[in-house]
Amino acid sequence: MNRVGQPPEGARQFGNYLLLNQIGRGGFAEVYLGEHIYLKTKAAIKVLHTHLAQEEHAAFFAEAQTIAHLQHPHIVRVLEFGVEDDTPYLVMEYAPNGTLRERYPKGTALPLSTILPVVKQVASALQYAHDQNLIHRDVKPENMLLGEHDEVLLSDFGIALIVQGIGSQERQEVVGTIGYMAPEQLRGRPRFASDQYALAIIVYEWLTGVRPFQGSYAEVSSQHIFTPPPPLREKAPDVPPAIEAVVMKALSKDPEQRFATIQEFANALEAAIAPVPAHAEHSPTPMPPTTRRTTPVRLTAALATLVLLILGTAAYPLLAPRFLTPPTPPSKEQLLYQQATNGTPAIADSLRTNSPLLWTNGNNDPCLFTDGTLHVSSNSGAACGPAHVSVNDFAFQVQVTIIKGDSAGLWFRLKSRGYYFFFFSTGQCDLDLGSLSNMRSIRSLLNLQRCAGIRKGANTNLLTVIAHKSDIYLYINKQYVAHVVDNSAASGGIAVVGGSSSKGAVDVAFSNLQIWNL
Repeated sequence: MNRVGQPPEGARQFGNYLLLNQIGRGGFAEVYLGEHIYLKTKAAIKVLHTHLAQEEHAAFFAEAQTIAHLQHPHIVRVLEFGVEDDTPYLVMEYAPNGTLRERYPKGTALPLSTILPVVKQVASALQYAHDQNLIHRDVKPENMLLGEHDEVLLSDFGIALIVQGIGSQERQEVVGTIGYMAPEQLRGRPRFASDQYALAIIVYEWLTGVRPFQGSYAEVSSQHIFTPPPPLREKAPDVPPAIEAVVMKALSKDPEQRFATIQEFANALEAAIAPVPAHAEHSPTPMPPTTRRTTPVRLTAALATLVLLILGTAAYPLLAPRFLTPPTPPSKEQLLYQQATNGTPAIADSLRTNSPLLWTNGNNDPCLFTDGTLHVSSNSGAACGPAHVSVNDFAFQVQVTIIKGDSAGLWFRLKSRGYYFFFFSTGQCDLDLGSLSNMRSIRSLLNLQRCAGIRKGANTNLLTVIAHKSDIYLYINKQYVAHVVDNSAASGGIAVVGGSSSKGAVDVAFSNLQIWNL
């Protein structure tokens, strides 16, 4: 895509619509204001951040047809869809009055008389979708648009369904926004009640001016799973007990303890509001938004489940109902490893032969593949990497055998510089930051003289790096080694490396490389 506000170069027309200007951007798509070339009517064109292989077109059309058949007064209509140069797009009804997030910015508390009509409209739309066996997965004020007469129009059913349905890398990623995600959705098992939970979070936010759970992605994930929401009346004393009871029921950790349907939730809220005297409502009062990092949720369901037990285990005793009580658990770091490396990898390369990833040694020469493995061989030290792979948040794992030399490892997030996780056959391991072309620039982030899990000598070792934002977790042979926090390199390429501290001959074999997107 071109710079913000401009249509993509060479693609100014999608279907029957001319792209005018960019009006939105999300984790899975960019949105443009478009005009029908014949009718001169306006529409919103959602261009997905993916390219489809020819065999994936049919799956996209099937999913798009599903959402195009959603006909409800409070769901944004799909007018047209297609694929342009292998890029899928949806043409959707244009909502001229923006979103409810724009109408009511973060930190704004609303009166019950404003909240209830929105809840009724959104619940009606979601109940209609649930009756057709569809889960939205990303209910939030940003996805509640305002039509010409200020009616609420729920958007982004398309993204939720298509991302789940087409065979691209994105289908492995969780759909949702962390501030509104139910515990079961964080575990990768969304259900109808997950949409109810998200709507209840919104009601809580509008009643108090803040969402119930605050903090980093890690902290909020943990709180959704383990921590009861603070009582409504602690933050908004005027909220009647009956309303608090309804909202708290919809926020139950166990989806079975919520209302049977989202329509029942809306009906219960209306019944609780009915007897409330006018003076119990409070005027919209701007409140300063809390300071926290806003993180687009492009995590896999696996990592989103337990990446943040690292911060959340202390909260577990606060809420330990039967359905959350496990037997004696493994360590927090082992849970993170199990969850991050669970599921289908985005990239899986046996390294038996040179794959379409096009492994090269940096001089545009092919790497050596022999005896069913990739060999990094030289007279001193060398690296080998795929030509067209870039990672940011990921789990990266490969088997390594040092045949000659005494060290081997992985470069990742590599541009002008990157991170280098390596180990020595004698048992040490390091994490460095620097450049492949300028070894003098190397800065040590971690140096362990005794590294847990290493099989010394010429034995095969399994190296794993889990990187999310500035958090880097290191493992050898599935055993936790260390956690390093550094934000010097956010994304870039990967490479496998062999070396020798004595500058002697190097031959290191690599096999079974896997990468999971987080």
